[in-house]
Amino acid sequence: MAVAKDVRDILDVFVIQNLAAIANNEQFVNVPLGFQNFINTEVVNNVNNINLPSDLRNLLENYILVNKIGNNSTI
Repeated sequence: MAVAKDVRDILDVFVIQNLAAIANNEQFVNVPLGFQNFINTEVVNNVNNINLPSDLRNLLENYILVNKIGNNSTI
């Protein structure tokens, strides 16, 4: 089942707003307080159902992967 339209719209805005930062793997991405868990949940649970263009979906998936690795590291 496809992701709800409002969730898709939120993910679209997030990716487009942060496109340069995400594409360049920059450390600082504009994420509203409490929004990171929403992004992680929606992308991880619906990775095959996100109806984004493939290039934007890949950027979003990579952002989630890098972010999860970065948040779990203890360097």
